[in-house]
Amino acid sequence: MSLILLNMDSNSDPTIIENSKDRVEKIDRTAPELSVELVLNEGHAVSPRKIEVCNRGRFAVTEAERPGEKIKLWDLKSAKLLQNFTGYDFALSNDILYINKVAKNSAAIFTKDPVEVWDLKSLTQLPAPKWRHRVVKLSSDGSFALSYDLLLENQPVKESIIFDTDSGKKVVRLFGELIAISKDFTYALINRNGLTFLVKVFENLYL
Repeated sequence: MSLILLNMDSNSDPTIIENSKDRVEKIDRTAPELSVELVLNEGHAVSPRKIEVCNRGRFAVTEAERPGEKIKLWDLKSAKLLQNFTGYDFALSNDILYINKVAKNSAAIFTKDPVEVWDLKSLTQLPAPKWRHRVVKLSSDGSFALSYDLLLENQPVKESIIFDTDSGKKVVRLFGELIAISKDFTYALINRNGLTFLVKVFENLYL
């Protein structure tokens, strides 16, 4: 049997003291309630077009084939869905997740926070960067980011830019269809008018 007592001490906030045979517990009714989100363990409606593993193989981030579906964070050990993110596509670098909130760079210019950032080690949201660009990929050292509009199925990259992640300023504009780019962004393969070129990116030199 337990006894519930109301503490009405004028020098403190109202609290409830629960007294039972086994314990005495003070319950603070003025403390804020925790916000709990129920995440259903549901996958994408269609096959994902992008899957990236992070946090030393602990998590995976997936992106649906259809634009506008949720981006999903999975715990690979338990095979459970941890969180849904709203966005068009994402980039991942050193366990930092970048979610594009807009589909085109022309919209990013006029959007306050076009990119949402999450630390996947602590599962906490970070302050939004000052960039007014979408981000598709980051260089291996995180100094530069590759940006272009959201691609639909089988659509080539016709024009892309590389910008400095500290200042957000554009460094290089790449004309033509971007086929591949090295991890440090030093070299890229670009198709122009049916011809494929190896390009030294920061010198804008076609080899």
